[in-house]
Amino acid sequence: MTADWPDYDAPNPGAARRARRDPGADLVKPKRTFSRLTVIGTVVPAWLSIAWAIHLGVGMAQAVVPLMVVLIASVIGVYQGVGHFDLRSQLQARGPRRRTEEAEAS
Repeated sequence: MTADWPDYDAPNPGAARRARRDPGADLVKPKRTFSRLTVIGTVVPAWLSIAWAIHLGVGMAQAVVPLMVVLIASVIGVYQGVGHFDLRSQLQARGPRRRTEEAEAS
């Protein structure tokens, strides 16, 4: 049987095809609802304070904008870093990488 044709005798014929196409198909996507809401709850007020500081004048904007930009960048960076470590721990827990038919063919 070729890689293009699904195994219809399998309990879920599409799963084998998806696994060949996407090696990460069996990974669990974490919801991270709390951390997502925390990021939104931090970034939105930071942008609002930037807008308000600009509205108040140049002096206030010079003091507030750099601090809020650093805050926004660091919060988003931490959020993405946590996501990276979540993915990394899932990949390590899954074990060694399995070879697919496409990798063996090349």
